[in-house]
Amino acid sequence: MQNELYIVADAIKALREARGLTQEQLAEKADISVSHLAKIETHARLMGMKTYIRLLEAMDIPVSYTHLRAHETSQD
Repeated sequence: MQNELYIVADAIKALREARGLTQEQLAEKADISVSHLAKIETHARLMGMKTYIRLLEAMDIPVSYTHLRAHETSQD
């Protein structure tokens, strides 16, 4: 289970970078602290569903998109 959560955290980071956002910019848009986001991206902290949804909404990404990407990554 923890591996799947790391895949989702990695997807969040990849999507942030693909959109050209810094951790500071995404954290501000999602209304979370920069250190919280950094810990999520480095697997030092697991994110809750509320944070997950905030991050997705801040990047205008439907929840289903990251679920599909996480599934594709886990199949490789």
